Amino acid sequence: AFFQNVEAYLLQLRALGLSDKDLRGDPPLLVRLERIARHAAFLLVLVPAAIPGVLVHLPVLMTAVWAGQALTSRGDVRATIKVCAATLLTFGAYLAVAGLVLWRDPSPEGVMRAATSLLLLLLSGYATVRVLERQGELRRGLKTFVALLHLDEEIARLSAERDRLRARLLDLVDKHLGAEVPRIVDRQDHDDVKA
Repeated sequence: AFFQNVEAYLLQLRALGLSDKDLRGDPPLLVRLERIARHAAFLLVLVPAAIPGVLVHLPVLMTAVWAGQALTSRGDVRATIKVCAATLLTFGAYLAVAGLVLWRDPSPEGVMRAATSLLLLLLSGYATVRVLERQGELRRGLKTFVALLHLDEEIARLSAERDRLRARLLDLVDKHLGAEVPRIVDRQDHDDVKA
């Protein structure tokens, strides 16, 4: 339960673009505006750009997972097969779509349409990867956006959460580590330590 609480705390920090040291001060207005703009761009640009890519990438990912499981039982080799299969299948799908566009219209305009299709698929693929990397933020997108608008309150809340987690961690250390083991930092001096 403790590690899940720490993971939730770290996810909240990442979603707001904060680090632990940011909780010790009040970020300037320019930093706040940059974080709001970055999150708005994620929600308004990357997420919509990733939607068409799902049609191409979902079958590719499912095939890569199947290939990894079907071809070997070793975990390290399975991961390599998945990465290689996903990369080759993705580029193959991109080329197939561009080739289909070119086959249907072999004129110079068709060449431009095929090149544009390829470029849009690459951009959508990039957006899809970014959205998948930040799916926790996507699920909590509006909540994160509102939290960014009230960053002072969020920083105070996260500082209190950090202090609560630190106290729990110190209690766990005291509970599971014998008194004969010397501490690097005494408990009473722990609040003075800068992370």
